[in-house]
Amino acid sequence: MKLWIKIIRNEKIIKDTVTEGNAENAKELHALLADVCDRLNCPVPLVTTTDASNLQKFNHAKFKARDFVEKVDFDFLEAIRLSEKKKKQNLQE
Repeated sequence: MKLWIKIIRNEKIIKDTVTEGNAENAKELHALLADVCDRLNCPVPLVTTTDASNLQKFNHAKFKARDFVEKVDFDFLEAIRLSEKKKKQNLQE
C-alpha cells in the first residue's frame, strides 16, 4: 500500500513524503512510520490498533501532539492511504 505522510503546522503542510510498504496491523504501521519519521527528522508516534484499524477502514490516520512521547513542533502527523490505479492491459488481436 502507498501512504502519503504529511506533517501539518498552522493548517499548512511543512513536510510530506509518499512511501510504500505493508501496514496491515499496528506493528507494521509503527515500523513503516518509524522509517518515514526518520527520513522526515521527526519523532515517531505511538501507534495503537485503533490507528491501524482507522487506516484500513477509512484510509486515514491522524496523530496529534499527545500521541508522541517527545515534544513536537507541529500540530499533527497525518497518514493517508493512496488508492492504487489498476493498470489496463493492452489486448492486441
